[in-house]
Amino acid sequence: MVRLVGVDLPRNKRISYALTYIHGIGIKTAKKLIELGHQVSVESDAGKDAGYPNSLYEKAGCSIEKDRDELLKKANAVLIVSPLAEEEVSKLA
Repeated sequence: MVRLVGVDLPRNKRISYALTYIHGIGIKTAKKLIELGHQVSVESDAGKDAGYPNSLYEKAGCSIEKDRDELLKKANAVLIVSPLAEEEVSKLA
């Protein structure tokens, strides 16, 4: 079975549609990272379009950061969907 972005794709099924949006790490992966001892901060409403409200990330143990600049400044690793704007790259710690 092939695994794509956390979804198992059965070998005996034809995939007819391509993914148009691939969102960040999601709740399960965030929870796994926390269980491994990592701190996970999520930009406020980052999962909204994928159906993951802030409350689900908080329930998984993530902190929610409203200030994007502060989030970039304190992060050791950044997982994002779209590339950072050039002016945001300089804000990384």
